[in-house]
Amino acid sequence: CIIDEYIEMDKLKKLVPDVPTIKTIQKEAVLINQEISHGTICLAILLESLKKCAVIDKVSVEHFSVSENGNPRTYAALLNALRYCINKRFNIISMSIGVFGRICAQDIHPIVNKLQDTLIVAAASNICRITYPASMPTVLGVKSATDPLAPRFSVVDAPPDGIELVANIPDTSVMKAIHERYDVTCSGSNSILVPQVSAEII
Repeated sequence: CIIDEYIEMDKLKKLVPDVPTIKTIQKEAVLINQEISHGTICLAILLESLKKCAVIDKVSVEHFSVSENGNPRTYAALLNALRYCINKRFNIISMSIGVFGRICAQDIHPIVNKLQDTLIVAAASNICRITYPASMPTVLGVKSATDPLAPRFSVVDAPPDGIELVANIPDTSVMKAIHERYDVTCSGSNSILVPQVSAEII
C-alpha cells in the first residue's frame, strides 16, 4: 500500500507506460503551487522500481490518498490511512510523507503497534527534523546519503533520529522525466527513496 497525496492518473500514465490496475481510495484535492502531485511522483517511481526489480506482475498495489477538503494532505486523512491498513494486512506500506511533533507521535504510535505484520517504509524529513512515523523504532526510516560516494545502502545502528537506512540511489528515468516536464527536482529528496527501497525489499 502506498500512502500519499492523490494521484493524477493521466500524468501517471505518461510517466510510466502500462500502468497496472491500482485500487485507489482517493479524495479530490486542489494542486497548490505545483504542477504534479507528490502522490503521482512517488507512485510513478514505485511502479518504475517494481518493473526494474521484475516484480511488477507479482504484486498488487493499493493507494490511499491523504488529500481531502481541497488540501493536498491532512493529518486526519493520514491517520485514517494507517488505520485502514490494520485489517488489510499489507506486506509493505510505502509512506513518503510524515508529521512532526510528540503529540502526533502519540496518535500514530498505537496505530503503528497494530501493524506488526506489516513493514512500514517511511521517509525522514528533508529538513533534519524528527519525523513520524519514520523515526519510530518499528518503522524502517529512510534518508538520503550526503556523501555522493556513499554505498547504495548503509544501515545505521541506534540512530539518534530513528532513521536506520541511508540510501544513495542515482536519478531514475522517471525522475528525469518529471524534471523535464514539470520542472520538479527529485534529487536529494527523501520521499523518492521510499518507493525504491520498498520495491527492492519485495
